[in-house]
Amino acid sequence: MAGSQGVITKRIDLALLEGQELLSRTLQRAALVAFAVVLAAGAWFAVAACLVLLVTPNASPVIRLAAFGLLNAGGALGLVALAMRGRLQTPARANSNVSSTTQEP
Repeated sequence: MAGSQGVITKRIDLALLEGQELLSRTLQRAALVAFAVVLAAGAWFAVAACLVLLVTPNASPVIRLAAFGLLNAGGALGLVALAMRGRLQTPARANSNVSSTTQEP
């Protein structure tokens, strides 16, 4: 009886250790992804500002801000369109898989 309790305790300890390692790796990856997103956002804004200043060198600040806003809105709409396209295709693939696996009598 004592031997089986020792085995159970070791398995619980091993499961807890694996869980801690998984959590640690997940948090590290999440931190790296968050840092990459911040860097990508900074790069996007720098490029957008550069384009606005190059295209409209003699424009007023209002026109420059409007162009900057339109450029950012266009980028956001493009990303939303990409995200929605991926979501709309997923149910269609699931339905086609279901119909192909069922057999007709």
